[in-house]
Amino acid sequence: MPNVSANIDTFLRSADNAAARTNLGAASLAANTLTGLLQFSGTTHAGIRLNSLTTTERNALTAGAGDFLFNSTLSQFQGYTGAAWQSMAGLTSNTFTGQQIISTNGSASTPPLTLNGTIFTGGSSTTTKPAFLIEPTGTTSTGWNTSGTGFGVNAPSGFAGNLVDFKLNGASKFAVNSDFNTGWTAGGSTMILPNFGGPGRMLLLNNSGAIYLDGSSTIYIGSGTKLAWADSANPASASGNNDGSLQCISAGIIQQGENAAHVTNQHFKACNRITSDGVGANLTISGGNGRGDYGGNLLLSYYAPGGSGVAGTLTTALTLSAEGFFAYAEGINLTFGASTGTKFGTADSQKLAFWNKTPIVQPTTAITAATFANNSSGIVDDSATYGGYTMGQIAAALINVGLLA
Repeated sequence: MPNVSANIDTFLRSADNAAARTNLGAASLAANTLTGLLQFSGTTHAGIRLNSLTTTERNALTAGAGDFLFNSTLSQFQGYTGAAWQSMAGLTSNTFTGQQIISTNGSASTPPLTLNGTIFTGGSSTTTKPAFLIEPTGTTSTGWNTSGTGFGVNAPSGFAGNLVDFKLNGASKFAVNSDFNTGWTAGGSTMILPNFGGPGRMLLLNNSGAIYLDGSSTIYIGSGTKLAWADSANPASASGNNDGSLQCISAGIIQQGENAAHVTNQHFKACNRITSDGVGANLTISGGNGRGDYGGNLLLSYYAPGGSGVAGTLTTALTLSAEGFFAYAEGINLTFGASTGTKFGTADSQKLAFWNKTPIVQPTTAITAATFANNSSGIVDDSATYGGYTMGQIAAALINVGLLA
Protein backbone atom coordinates (compact mmCIF):
# COMPACT_ATOMS: atom_id res chain seq x y z
CA MET A 1 0.00 0.00 0.00
CA PRO A 2 1.37 3.52 -0.82
CA ASN A 3 2.71 5.60 2.08
CA VAL A 4 -0.27 7.75 3.04
CA SER A 5 1.71 9.94 5.43
CA ALA A 6 4.34 10.80 2.85
CA ASN A 7 1.85 11.54 0.08
CA ILE A 8 -0.34 13.83 2.21
CA ASP A 9 2.72 15.52 3.69
CA THR A 10 4.02 16.31 0.18
CA PHE A 11 0.59 17.69 -0.76
CA LEU A 12 0.40 19.90 2.30
CA ARG A 13 3.92 21.30 1.83
CA SER A 14 3.17 22.50 -1.69
CA ALA A 15 3.14 26.30 -1.98
CA ASP A 16 -0.34 26.42 -3.55
CA ASN A 17 -1.98 24.28 -0.87
CA ALA A 18 -1.76 26.67 2.09
CA ALA A 19 -5.56 26.58 2.42
CA ALA A 20 -5.47 22.83 2.66
CA ARG A 21 -2.84 23.01 5.40
CA THR A 22 -4.97 25.36 7.47
CA ASN A 23 -7.98 23.02 7.18
CA LEU A 24 -6.26 19.85 8.31
CA GLY A 25 -7.78 20.71 11.65
CA ALA A 26 -7.52 18.13 14.38
CA ALA A 27 -6.45 15.40 11.96
CA SER A 28 -3.16 13.77 12.83
CA LEU A 29 -1.03 11.37 10.81
CA ALA A 30 0.49 8.16 11.92
CA ALA A 31 2.03 5.61 9.55
CA ASN A 32 -0.54 4.95 6.79
CA THR A 33 -3.36 6.03 9.14
CA LEU A 34 -5.27 9.30 9.33
CA THR A 35 -7.37 10.01 12.40
CA GLY A 36 -9.60 13.00 12.93
CA LEU A 37 -11.16 15.38 10.43
CA LEU A 38 -9.51 15.96 7.05
CA GLN A 39 -11.06 18.92 5.23
CA PHE A 40 -10.13 20.46 1.86
CA SER A 41 -11.20 23.90 0.70
CA GLY A 42 -10.44 26.43 -2.01
CA THR A 43 -11.77 27.15 -5.48
CA THR A 44 -8.70 26.42 -7.62
CA HIS A 45 -8.62 22.65 -7.27
CA ALA A 46 -11.02 19.65 -7.23
CA GLY A 47 -10.21 18.76 -3.64
CA ILE A 48 -8.97 15.21 -3.92
CA ARG A 49 -8.06 12.96 -6.83
CA LEU A 50 -8.27 9.22 -6.46
CA ASN A 51 -5.69 6.81 -7.74
CA SER A 52 -6.45 6.03 -11.44
CA LEU A 53 -5.65 2.50 -12.56
CA THR A 54 -6.46 0.36 -15.58
CA THR A 55 -8.38 -2.85 -15.06
CA THR A 56 -5.14 -4.79 -15.46
CA GLU A 57 -3.38 -2.62 -12.88
CA ARG A 58 -6.34 -2.88 -10.52
CA ASN A 59 -6.39 -6.66 -10.76
CA ALA A 60 -2.70 -6.74 -9.82
CA LEU A 61 -3.41 -5.08 -6.47
CA THR A 62 -3.70 -6.92 -3.20
CA ALA A 63 -6.96 -5.17 -2.40
CA GLY A 64 -8.73 -4.93 0.90
CA ALA A 65 -12.38 -4.34 1.67
CA GLY A 66 -13.11 -0.63 1.43
CA ASP A 67 -10.41 0.23 -1.13
CA PHE A 68 -11.60 2.82 -3.61
CA LEU A 69 -10.16 3.93 -6.98
CA PHE A 70 -10.96 5.21 -10.47
CA ASN A 71 -10.89 2.53 -13.21
CA SER A 72 -9.53 4.33 -16.28
CA THR A 73 -10.34 1.38 -18.56
CA LEU A 74 -14.06 1.51 -17.70
CA SER A 75 -14.18 5.21 -16.69
CA GLN A 76 -15.86 4.17 -13.45
CA PHE A 77 -15.33 4.71 -9.76
CA GLN A 78 -14.94 1.32 -8.11
CA GLY A 79 -14.79 -0.04 -4.61
CA TYR A 80 -13.62 -3.41 -3.32
CA THR A 81 -16.21 -5.33 -1.24
CA GLY A 82 -13.74 -7.83 0.07
CA ALA A 83 -14.80 -10.29 -2.63
CA ALA A 84 -14.99 -8.30 -5.86
CA TRP A 85 -14.63 -4.86 -7.37
CA GLN A 86 -17.99 -3.08 -7.81
CA SER A 87 -18.69 0.02 -9.89
CA MET A 88 -20.21 3.03 -8.18
CA ALA A 89 -23.94 3.16 -9.07
CA GLY A 90 -25.40 6.05 -11.02
CA LEU A 91 -22.32 7.09 -12.96
CA THR A 92 -22.52 4.55 -15.77
CA SER A 93 -24.20 1.23 -16.56
CA ASN A 94 -24.32 -0.97 -13.49
CA THR A 95 -25.48 -4.40 -12.41
CA PHE A 96 -26.97 -4.61 -8.93
CA THR A 97 -26.74 -7.88 -7.06
CA GLY A 98 -28.25 -6.71 -3.78
CA GLN A 99 -31.45 -5.01 -2.70
CA GLN A 100 -31.79 -1.38 -3.76
CA ILE A 101 -34.08 0.99 -1.84
CA ILE A 102 -34.87 4.58 -2.82
CA SER A 103 -36.28 6.38 0.21
CA THR A 104 -36.37 9.89 -1.25
CA ASN A 105 -39.74 11.60 -0.94
CA GLY A 106 -41.38 13.01 -4.02
CA SER A 107 -42.11 16.71 -4.33
CA ALA A 108 -43.59 19.08 -6.88
CA SER A 109 -42.14 18.28 -10.32
CA THR A 110 -39.49 16.15 -8.60
CA PRO A 111 -40.28 12.41 -8.62
CA PRO A 112 -37.97 10.22 -6.54
CA LEU A 113 -36.98 8.20 -9.61
CA THR A 114 -36.96 9.40 -13.22
CA LEU A 115 -35.91 7.62 -16.40
CA ASN A 116 -35.40 10.52 -18.79
CA GLY A 117 -33.45 8.87 -21.56
CA THR A 118 -34.74 8.43 -25.11
CA ILE A 119 -36.78 5.29 -25.77
CA PHE A 120 -34.92 3.18 -28.30
CA THR A 121 -36.69 2.50 -31.62
CA GLY A 122 -35.87 1.05 -34.99
CA GLY A 123 -34.01 -2.09 -34.01
CA SER A 124 -35.08 -5.68 -34.46
CA SER A 125 -37.78 -7.43 -32.44
CA THR A 126 -34.95 -8.74 -30.25
CA THR A 127 -32.86 -5.60 -29.82
CA THR A 128 -35.59 -2.93 -29.46
CA LYS A 129 -36.02 -3.53 -25.76
CA PRO A 130 -38.20 -1.40 -23.44
CA ALA A 131 -36.88 1.66 -21.66
CA PHE A 132 -37.78 -0.08 -18.39
CA LEU A 133 -37.61 -3.87 -18.48
CA ILE A 134 -38.25 -6.54 -15.87
CA GLU A 135 -36.70 -9.69 -17.30
CA PRO A 136 -35.08 -12.48 -15.27
CA THR A 137 -31.76 -13.83 -16.54
CA GLY A 138 -32.20 -16.63 -19.06
CA THR A 139 -35.62 -15.51 -20.30
CA THR A 140 -36.02 -15.54 -24.10
CA SER A 141 -36.14 -11.86 -25.00
CA THR A 142 -37.76 -11.27 -28.39
CA GLY A 143 -41.00 -10.13 -29.99
CA TRP A 144 -40.56 -6.50 -28.90
CA ASN A 145 -42.25 -3.72 -30.85
CA THR A 146 -39.65 -2.21 -33.18
CA SER A 147 -41.28 1.21 -32.71
CA GLY A 148 -40.21 1.08 -29.07
CA THR A 149 -41.69 0.13 -25.68
CA GLY A 150 -41.79 2.21 -22.53
CA PHE A 151 -42.43 -0.50 -19.91
CA GLY A 152 -41.97 -4.22 -20.39
CA VAL A 153 -42.33 -7.36 -18.28
CA ASN A 154 -40.93 -10.60 -19.67
CA ALA A 155 -41.34 -13.56 -17.35
CA PRO A 156 -39.63 -16.91 -17.99
CA SER A 157 -41.40 -19.96 -19.34
CA GLY A 158 -43.43 -21.71 -16.67
CA PHE A 159 -44.17 -18.56 -14.65
CA ALA A 160 -47.78 -18.85 -13.41
CA GLY A 161 -48.32 -15.62 -11.46
CA ASN A 162 -49.38 -12.11 -12.39
CA LEU A 163 -47.22 -10.19 -14.85
CA VAL A 164 -48.68 -6.92 -13.55
CA ASP A 165 -50.84 -6.27 -10.50
CA PHE A 166 -51.82 -2.75 -9.46
CA LYS A 167 -53.38 -2.61 -6.01
CA LEU A 168 -55.02 -0.05 -3.76
CA ASN A 169 -54.39 -0.79 -0.10
CA GLY A 170 -54.05 -4.50 -0.88
CA ALA A 171 -57.04 -4.76 -3.23
CA SER A 172 -56.24 -5.56 -6.85
CA LYS A 173 -57.54 -2.93 -9.28
CA PHE A 174 -55.85 -4.04 -12.47
CA ALA A 175 -53.91 -7.21 -13.08
CA VAL A 176 -52.72 -9.23 -16.05
CA ASN A 177 -51.99 -12.86 -15.33
CA SER A 178 -49.55 -15.17 -17.06
CA ASP A 179 -52.28 -16.81 -19.15
CA PHE A 180 -53.07 -13.57 -21.00
CA ASN A 181 -54.70 -15.35 -23.96
CA THR A 182 -57.44 -16.85 -21.80
CA GLY A 183 -57.66 -14.73 -18.70
CA TRP A 184 -57.68 -11.13 -17.56
CA THR A 185 -58.56 -9.54 -14.27
CA ALA A 186 -59.39 -6.02 -13.18
CA GLY A 187 -60.68 -6.16 -9.63
CA GLY A 188 -62.72 -9.19 -10.71
CA SER A 189 -63.08 -11.09 -13.97
CA THR A 190 -63.07 -8.35 -16.60
CA MET A 191 -60.40 -6.05 -17.97
CA ILE A 192 -61.37 -2.62 -19.29
CA LEU A 193 -58.98 -0.91 -21.67
CA PRO A 194 -60.00 2.75 -22.10
CA ASN A 195 -58.90 4.53 -25.28
CA PHE A 196 -58.04 1.17 -26.85
CA GLY A 197 -57.39 1.85 -30.53
CA GLY A 198 -57.91 5.60 -30.16
CA PRO A 199 -59.40 8.32 -27.94
CA GLY A 200 -62.96 7.67 -26.78
CA ARG A 201 -62.82 3.97 -27.60
CA MET A 202 -62.96 1.13 -25.12
CA LEU A 203 -62.33 -2.62 -25.07
CA LEU A 204 -63.89 -4.86 -22.43
CA LEU A 205 -62.36 -8.30 -22.15
CA ASN A 206 -62.86 -11.44 -20.16
CA ASN A 207 -61.91 -15.05 -20.66
CA SER A 208 -64.95 -15.72 -22.87
CA GLY A 209 -65.03 -12.85 -25.33
CA ALA A 210 -64.91 -9.14 -25.89
CA ILE A 211 -67.07 -6.06 -26.33
CA TYR A 212 -65.58 -3.13 -28.24
CA LEU A 213 -66.92 0.44 -28.22
CA ASP A 214 -65.60 2.22 -31.30
CA GLY A 215 -65.94 5.73 -29.87
CA SER A 216 -68.82 6.79 -32.13
CA SER A 217 -72.10 4.89 -32.12
CA THR A 218 -71.23 1.21 -32.51
CA ILE A 219 -70.64 -1.57 -29.98
CA TYR A 220 -68.98 -4.68 -31.38
CA ILE A 221 -69.62 -7.95 -29.57
CA GLY A 222 -67.03 -10.66 -30.20
CA SER A 223 -67.98 -14.04 -31.61
CA GLY A 224 -69.18 -16.27 -28.80
CA THR A 225 -69.66 -13.35 -26.41
CA LYS A 226 -72.90 -13.34 -24.43
CA LEU A 227 -74.90 -10.52 -22.85
CA ALA A 228 -76.28 -11.55 -19.45
CA TRP A 229 -78.21 -9.41 -17.00
CA ALA A 230 -76.45 -9.11 -13.63
CA ASP A 231 -77.97 -10.33 -10.37
CA SER A 232 -77.08 -7.01 -8.75
CA ALA A 233 -75.19 -3.81 -9.41
CA ASN A 234 -71.98 -5.87 -9.39
CA PRO A 235 -71.32 -7.09 -12.96
CA ALA A 236 -69.14 -9.88 -11.61
CA SER A 237 -72.30 -11.55 -10.24
CA ALA A 238 -73.99 -11.78 -13.65
CA SER A 239 -75.66 -15.15 -14.18
CA GLY A 240 -78.26 -14.34 -16.83
CA ASN A 241 -81.14 -15.21 -14.50
CA ASN A 242 -82.63 -11.72 -14.32
CA ASP A 243 -84.64 -9.39 -16.51
CA GLY A 244 -82.86 -6.58 -18.28
CA SER A 245 -83.60 -3.86 -20.76
CA LEU A 246 -82.11 -1.85 -23.59
CA GLN A 247 -83.33 1.68 -23.04
CA CYS A 248 -83.76 4.69 -25.28
CA ILE A 249 -85.40 7.87 -23.98
CA SER A 250 -86.97 8.71 -27.33
CA ALA A 251 -88.29 6.38 -30.03
CA GLY A 252 -85.32 4.25 -31.03
CA ILE A 253 -84.33 1.45 -33.37
CA ILE A 254 -82.33 -1.67 -32.53
CA GLN A 255 -80.73 -2.93 -35.73
CA GLN A 256 -79.04 -6.25 -36.34
CA GLY A 257 -76.41 -6.03 -39.05
CA GLU A 258 -74.42 -3.07 -40.35
CA ASN A 259 -75.56 -0.71 -43.08
CA ALA A 260 -73.75 -1.55 -46.30
CA ALA A 261 -74.11 -1.50 -50.07
CA HIS A 262 -74.55 -5.28 -49.99
CA VAL A 263 -76.52 -6.39 -46.95
CA THR A 264 -76.62 -9.78 -45.24
CA ASN A 265 -79.86 -11.35 -44.03
CA GLN A 266 -80.14 -11.55 -40.25
CA HIS A 267 -81.67 -14.10 -37.88
CA PHE A 268 -83.12 -13.34 -34.46
CA LYS A 269 -84.27 -16.29 -32.37
CA ALA A 270 -84.66 -17.80 -28.91
CA CYS A 271 -82.12 -20.23 -27.47
CA ASN A 272 -81.72 -23.83 -28.63
CA ARG A 273 -82.13 -27.00 -26.61
CA ILE A 274 -78.79 -28.75 -26.97
CA THR A 275 -78.23 -31.19 -24.09
CA SER A 276 -81.41 -33.27 -24.31
CA ASP A 277 -84.26 -34.08 -26.67
CA GLY A 278 -87.22 -31.72 -26.59
CA VAL A 279 -88.63 -28.54 -28.05
CA GLY A 280 -86.67 -25.30 -28.25
CA ALA A 281 -87.43 -22.17 -26.28
CA ASN A 282 -90.34 -19.89 -27.07
CA LEU A 283 -89.68 -16.38 -28.33
CA THR A 284 -92.09 -13.76 -26.96
CA ILE A 285 -92.32 -10.32 -28.55
CA SER A 286 -94.83 -7.89 -27.12
CA GLY A 287 -95.72 -4.27 -26.72
CA GLY A 288 -95.00 -2.54 -23.44
CA ASN A 289 -97.07 -3.15 -20.33
CA GLY A 290 -99.63 -0.52 -19.36
CA ARG A 291 -100.88 0.74 -16.03
CA GLY A 292 -104.57 1.17 -15.48
CA ASP A 293 -105.14 0.54 -19.18
CA TYR A 294 -104.15 -1.69 -22.04
CA GLY A 295 -100.53 -2.37 -22.86
CA GLY A 296 -98.92 -1.30 -26.10
CA ASN A 297 -99.67 -2.92 -29.45
CA LEU A 298 -97.25 -5.10 -31.38
CA LEU A 299 -96.57 -3.71 -34.83
CA LEU A 300 -95.13 -5.57 -37.81
CA SER A 301 -93.77 -3.11 -40.33
CA TYR A 302 -91.86 -2.88 -43.57
CA TYR A 303 -90.15 -0.16 -45.56
CA ALA A 304 -92.25 0.98 -48.49
CA PRO A 305 -90.17 1.78 -51.60
CA GLY A 306 -88.97 5.34 -51.83
CA GLY A 307 -87.85 5.33 -55.43
CA SER A 308 -84.38 5.28 -56.93
CA GLY A 309 -81.86 6.93 -54.64
CA VAL A 310 -84.49 7.63 -51.98
CA ALA A 311 -84.75 5.75 -48.67
CA GLY A 312 -87.97 3.86 -48.03
CA THR A 313 -90.64 4.82 -45.49
CA LEU A 314 -91.36 2.69 -42.42
CA THR A 315 -94.92 1.41 -42.85
CA THR A 316 -97.01 -0.70 -40.46
CA ALA A 317 -98.54 -3.73 -42.17
CA LEU A 318 -100.06 -5.61 -39.23
CA THR A 319 -101.02 -4.57 -35.71
CA LEU A 320 -101.61 -7.05 -32.92
CA SER A 321 -103.67 -4.86 -30.66
CA ALA A 322 -103.74 -4.97 -26.89
CA GLU A 323 -107.50 -5.62 -27.22
CA GLY A 324 -106.66 -8.96 -28.83
CA PHE A 325 -107.18 -8.57 -32.58
CA PHE A 326 -105.09 -8.37 -35.74
CA ALA A 327 -105.51 -5.24 -37.80
CA TYR A 328 -104.15 -5.26 -41.35
CA ALA A 329 -103.28 -1.97 -42.95
CA GLU A 330 -105.08 -0.80 -46.06
CA GLY A 331 -103.95 -2.58 -49.19
CA ILE A 332 -102.42 -5.56 -47.36
CA ASN A 333 -103.41 -8.86 -49.01
CA LEU A 334 -103.11 -12.42 -47.73
CA THR A 335 -101.53 -14.92 -50.08
CA PHE A 336 -101.50 -18.67 -49.64
CA GLY A 337 -99.58 -21.59 -51.06
CA ALA A 338 -100.81 -23.13 -54.31
CA SER A 339 -99.61 -26.65 -53.49
CA THR A 340 -100.72 -27.88 -50.06
CA GLY A 341 -102.93 -24.90 -49.33
CA THR A 342 -103.89 -23.29 -46.03
CA LYS A 343 -106.47 -24.24 -43.42
CA PHE A 344 -108.56 -21.94 -41.29
CA GLY A 345 -109.11 -24.12 -38.26
CA THR A 346 -107.55 -27.56 -37.88
CA ALA A 347 -110.37 -29.27 -35.92
CA ASP A 348 -114.18 -29.15 -36.16
CA SER A 349 -114.34 -28.15 -32.51
CA GLN A 350 -112.53 -24.89 -33.20
CA LYS A 351 -114.80 -21.89 -33.48
CA LEU A 352 -114.78 -19.43 -36.36
CA ALA A 353 -116.90 -16.49 -37.38
CA PHE A 354 -116.81 -13.58 -39.82
CA TRP A 355 -117.94 -9.97 -39.70
CA ASN A 356 -118.26 -9.71 -35.93
CA LYS A 357 -120.48 -12.77 -35.52
CA THR A 358 -120.18 -15.01 -32.45
CA PRO A 359 -117.70 -17.80 -33.32
CA ILE A 360 -119.23 -21.30 -33.60
CA VAL A 361 -117.92 -24.82 -34.15
CA GLN A 362 -118.26 -26.44 -37.58
CA PRO A 363 -122.00 -26.76 -38.38
CA THR A 364 -123.52 -30.29 -38.70
CA THR A 365 -126.89 -31.63 -39.87
CA ALA A 366 -128.14 -31.11 -36.33
CA ILE A 367 -128.18 -27.40 -36.90
CA THR A 368 -131.54 -25.71 -36.53
CA ALA A 369 -132.83 -24.66 -39.94
CA ALA A 370 -133.34 -21.09 -40.80
CA THR A 371 -136.89 -19.84 -41.21
CA PHE A 372 -138.32 -21.07 -44.54
CA ALA A 373 -140.48 -18.90 -46.71
CA ASN A 374 -142.24 -20.87 -49.44
CA ASN A 375 -142.29 -19.41 -52.90
CA SER A 376 -145.11 -19.47 -55.41
CA SER A 377 -143.59 -22.09 -57.74
CA GLY A 378 -143.75 -24.95 -55.25
CA ILE A 379 -140.73 -26.62 -56.87
CA VAL A 380 -138.38 -26.37 -53.89
CA ASP A 381 -139.41 -26.59 -50.28
CA ASP A 382 -137.59 -27.10 -46.99
CA SER A 383 -137.97 -30.88 -47.10
CA ALA A 384 -135.46 -31.20 -49.93
CA THR A 385 -131.82 -31.81 -48.86
CA TYR A 386 -128.42 -31.18 -50.42
CA GLY A 387 -125.63 -33.44 -49.10
CA GLY A 388 -127.87 -34.16 -46.14
CA TYR A 389 -128.46 -30.45 -45.52
CA THR A 390 -131.76 -28.77 -46.15
CA MET A 391 -131.68 -25.37 -47.72
CA GLY A 392 -132.69 -23.96 -44.36
CA GLN A 393 -129.67 -25.53 -42.65
CA ILE A 394 -127.29 -24.23 -45.27
CA ALA A 395 -128.70 -20.76 -44.96
CA ALA A 396 -128.45 -20.93 -41.16
CA ALA A 397 -124.81 -22.02 -41.29
CA LEU A 398 -123.84 -19.19 -43.64
CA ILE A 399 -125.67 -16.70 -41.49
CA ASN A 400 -124.08 -17.98 -38.26
CA VAL A 401 -120.51 -17.68 -39.52
CA GLY A 402 -121.19 -14.28 -40.97
CA LEU A 403 -121.05 -15.06 -44.66
CA LEU A 404 -124.68 -13.99 -44.86
CA ALA A 405 -126.23 -11.22 -42.90
